[in-house]
Amino acid sequence: MLPLALALGLLTTPSFADEPACELSALKTELEEASPIAVPEVYVRLASCDPKEGLKLAGPSLHRTLPGDAGNAAAEAAIHVGAGDAVLKWISAQEADERSRTIANLGGKCAADEDVAAFLVRAHGILGEDFWKDRWYRGMADCRTREIQDLLSRSIDGEEAGAASKDRHRFHSVLEVYARNLGANAIPKLNSFATTYTDREDLLPILSAYGDAANLGAVDGPNPKVVELSIGAIEHLGPDLPAFAIPQARDILRALGAEQLADNFSMYRWPDRFHDSGYSYAAVVVEDYTCGNGKKYAIFHHAYFKEGGHLWPDQVAEMLPEKVLFEWQLSPGSTCKGGVGTLKVDMPEEPFADVESARAWVEARRKTFQEQTVTGYHKLHEVEHDLFEM
Repeated sequence: MLPLALALGLLTTPSFADEPACELSALKTELEEASPIAVPEVYVRLASCDPKEGLKLAGPSLHRTLPGDAGNAAAEAAIHVGAGDAVLKWISAQEADERSRTIANLGGKCAADEDVAAFLVRAHGILGEDFWKDRWYRGMADCRTREIQDLLSRSIDGEEAGAASKDRHRFHSVLEVYARNLGANAIPKLNSFATTYTDREDLLPILSAYGDAANLGAVDGPNPKVVELSIGAIEHLGPDLPAFAIPQARDILRALGAEQLADNFSMYRWPDRFHDSGYSYAAVVVEDYTCGNGKKYAIFHHAYFKEGGHLWPDQVAEMLPEKVLFEWQLSPGSTCKGGVGTLKVDMPEEPFADVESARAWVEARRKTFQEQTVTGYHKLHEVEHDLFEM
């Protein structure tokens, strides 16, 4: 780490043309007499009028400047005239919440202002660990200068903010910025992380980063080229992903527009339950109706069914009522005059692990049916339907 005085000097790189014609003397007098509230606005005008004087007076002006919108404008003006050292001292002296807002403002200007981008890179060289701790990297996602991308690329593997960092939350935050900034160029690194991770908690943010690389959620929309790359990368990872990560992969694929592939990922969710090219489920329908003569009836319908690993349980549950009610030709109360009633369809939240668990699930529903119809019913029935496929 460089000595602070020497390092701060690196932020000062003045190079100016001749001074523009302006009332410099009057501006200097106005600046000297200005209140802390007025100082930033006067300093901005002075720095625009004469960059050399702006550089010279940046330190004392910012020292009298309060944090806030006006102060941010003064800081940007100071950066433009090469007074990055003064800006860094001003920010470092702020309270934590003020400093956070000031850094966020600079980060928001990074993409459109190369001077601000250069300032942030140099600030990293000076601040080191504090650069990451205070989240100076916020706003860098859209700041695609070569220097910013080099900084993120160097840092993503390192101990301060990268994969080797002890602070996993920081790594995940920087990973999001890295992926969104580098886009297609981030995919190889994401692939590496996804296949070599050692911390279970890292994998979900890594998968999310494929969506960040594709620019999901951005105002200007996703990048079609990177969308395709991200889909292909996740598809390749699918068979080797641990079961706990499959729902996250599904969500990212759906966000990327790969709906069918996202559905097919269900086959990886419960690999130990995927037998004979599919999952095993059961359907239970309780038919409860009252005839015109007031007599009540209830029928317990049930059947086992297979699903080929192309649908998730929530999708099956949405489709199941229409399928069984049509194929089993169920219409409560239709067998008696004036009959009216209800149908309640049920299925497990996950596929069954084995035959025993399937039978136990159906038996538990049968017991509930019997308990709920113990009195008040003229007749109870049970109908077991044939095995079917979804």
